[in-house]
Amino acid sequence: MASTKGAGKRDPAAKSEEFDVKSAIKMSHVKRVIKNKTRRKTSKVACHAVAIAVYVIIKEIVIGAMEAADLEHKKKILPKHINLAMHKDADLVKISSGVLVRSGGVSNVIPPEMLRRKQNDKE
Repeated sequence: MASTKGAGKRDPAAKSEEFDVKSAIKMSHVKRVIKNKTRRKTSKVACHAVAIAVYVIIKEIVIGAMEAADLEHKKKILPKHINLAMHKDADLVKISSGVLVRSGGVSNVIPPEMLRRKQNDKE
C-alpha cells in the first residue's frame, strides 16, 4: 500500500512568501554592465555592487514594512510606504535623493535646506 503523505499538488497557501533578492539581481548581468561601462573586469567589483544593491533593497523593504505596520496596521507594503521609508532614513535619503516612487504620493518631508533658511530668518 502506497503512502498518501506528500501526494497530490502542493498547497499554494503553504508556499513560502519569502522573496530572494539575489535571484532578482543576476551577477552575470552586473558583470556585463560593469565591463561595458568601465574597464574593470574583476568579479569582486560585481560582487560588491550586488551586495550594496541587495542591502539597500532589503533596508527599503524592512523600513517600508515597519511604516505599513505602524501607520495603518497593514501587512501589505504599498509604494507610499516605500516612499515614506526612503524619506525617513538618513542613509536612504542620501542614496535616493532624486528618486521618484511611482504611486508613492507626495512626500511630506521638508528638506533640511528649507528648515535652515526659516531658522535663520527668525533670528
